[in-house]
Amino acid sequence: MMPAQTPTQTRTRGGTAQAAGPALWRLSPESDAVRLLCLHHAGGNGAFYTSWAAELAGTCEVWTVNLPGRRGRFLEPFITDPDILVAELADAAEPLLDRPLAIFGHSMGAVLGYEVARELRRRGRPPLAALVVSACRAAQLRPGRAPVPRPDAELAGMLRSWGGTPPYLLEDEEFLDLVLPPFRADLALCEAYRYRPGAPLDTPLTALAAAHDDVAPVPDVAAWSVLSTRWRGIHVVEGGHFYLVPARRVVLDVVIRAVTEGASLMRQDTEHAR
Repeated sequence: MMPAQTPTQTRTRGGTAQAAGPALWRLSPESDAVRLLCLHHAGGNGAFYTSWAAELAGTCEVWTVNLPGRRGRFLEPFITDPDILVAELADAAEPLLDRPLAIFGHSMGAVLGYEVARELRRRGRPPLAALVVSACRAAQLRPGRAPVPRPDAELAGMLRSWGGTPPYLLEDEEFLDLVLPPFRADLALCEAYRYRPGAPLDTPLTALAAAHDDVAPVPDVAAWSVLSTRWRGIHVVEGGHFYLVPARRVVLDVVIRAVTEGASLMRQDTEHAR
């Protein structure tokens, strides 16, 4: 579940601006650090990244998403059109661009983060400090297809095979009633996604993959390399699709390095442009 917070104000050079209304939530105390927007997997919610705030203190001011149909937005319908959701997230992210902004996305969140970066570029905004994609096949490899109707038992079986959910919870009907609707909607969104060819990003792009991930095999994750002029490489760790839970320290070290190096590159670009 999402932490009990309210939408926060973020300082901007011109004063204050509402940072994303209910769509984004700041998990860290306000600081001058690089902002890191974390996008979660299908069926998840932003609380997944709550513990990151303390562990990244001093390096990142951690933000996350609050998508429709989840905490504080239960009365809003799920969004299964990726174009609509990307536009909403880009609108929400723009007020955060008064200082360097990086994005981390796991699984579904990686594709959303990539498309938000592209949308911000289309709007003439500066490149992100970094984009870190995790456990996700490269955008150009995703086939795009009509959403497939799936009964609850099939969805529960998918969660079981992917890992990341304690098995005893998958036997709890109240838990399934809570998690299956957003999972079903997010899968429909992922299936509806269509990659549109375009120029590679100028944002430094780093990938994370798990050695035993059947959902996003290492070669398919490595294919993100062609989607940025500043490819920073792929890091392969042990585990399956939800490797970032047991391997959190490794993941955070990769994120810290990507954000630090990316912010340094942004400063160099700014100095060269003067």
